Amino acid sequence: MTFRWRKRNIPKPISIPKPIMFTSHIDTLAVEVLIRIFELRVEEARDDGAALLSLARVCKHWKDAAFHHPRLWATLHPKFLLPPGPYGSTDVQAPTERFVEYLQRWYARAGDLPLSLNVMFHPAPANTFFAYLLDCPRWCSLRFNNTGVGRDIGNWPRTLSVEFRKRNRPGDAGPPWPSLTVLEINASSCIANIPNISSEYRVSSVRSMAPNLRDFTLDVGGFNTTAMFSNFEGFSWEGLTRFALHGIDEDRDPTFIYHILTQAQNLQTLSLKKARLQSWREMPQSIPGVRIPPAPDLPIVHHKLCHVVSNLGDDLLEAIVKNVRFPSMRSLQLITLAPDSLFPLLQEVCWINPSFWPELREFSFGSAIIPHVVKKGDEDFDTFRDAPEAWWASRYSG
Repeated sequence: MTFRWRKRNIPKPISIPKPIMFTSHIDTLAVEVLIRIFELRVEEARDDGAALLSLARVCKHWKDAAFHHPRLWATLHPKFLLPPGPYGSTDVQAPTERFVEYLQRWYARAGDLPLSLNVMFHPAPANTFFAYLLDCPRWCSLRFNNTGVGRDIGNWPRTLSVEFRKRNRPGDAGPPWPSLTVLEINASSCIANIPNISSEYRVSSVRSMAPNLRDFTLDVGGFNTTAMFSNFEGFSWEGLTRFALHGIDEDRDPTFIYHILTQAQNLQTLSLKKARLQSWREMPQSIPGVRIPPAPDLPIVHHKLCHVVSNLGDDLLEAIVKNVRFPSMRSLQLITLAPDSLFPLLQEVCWINPSFWPELREFSFGSAIIPHVVKKGDEDFDTFRDAPEAWWASRYSG
């Protein structure tokens, strides 16, 4: 038998077009897109430059983009951390010189842009580092984070001041940091070296270095009233819009806080936090030549302060809220692990002075990390503002 194929039942082959081969790769991304990616990565990493350098190694296109955009090199978050040597001593000179060389190479790519440095160190670098900082007038932001422990807060600021005095001779062009607007000194494990304090390295010398300072943070382990007046003697508060003083002791004396509020008339943000260490108890209650002025006339009215943060003890907090008026205050944060005592105090203040916080928009209390927050627009915000104790009882009590 002969079989014959019938083509009519055989389907025609389907014609599939050839795929279009796109040639876009990571090495052809637009420069503007790359730079934005780099900026986001650098902002997230906040490191010593490793993240940016890793991106620059991907390909030649990425390297060219990174190395030809100065603003990527204007900010750095390095660490200068050395292990202790024999018998607890550490040689810092050679590591400091290498550290400074790295900073010089990094910031050389930033062109003429303002520079920002956030450095963590322990022990403090040698004089070479502070001399390098003082020889560069383009700093706009400097943040020093000292991770050391003990009575050494005065050591490295003294080194900085000594290097400054070497350069501050008659006929000099001007202050070393004319563009500096942000300065942070974070040494929360240290306490003020009061017994040997001298005018050459008081906090007041900061204004001679950075006359245009706007944002100043001083975070130490302990400062009593005498130490605060001693360190800030001659300090110019004019122009300061944000001030944070962390390390206030529990001597229950609000005099220095009153001093801040009367002298810093342009402040918009104020953060006051109590001492973390108990070593402030060893500080002398008086220092020869340091005069604690009498308390000003009360109440104090501060017209520009908008944001206040505090974790002071009950006595200091009570003195402030009863004797200071904040007609422009928008937000108030009270950090405490025992908020029960806050609301009767706030209730009393509201009764005594109904205009205590007329412009308040946000109040937070409790933990600094995960606080309880009530904002204007919330259903019970008006109840809180007019009757804090009743609001607390209805929301959290029992």
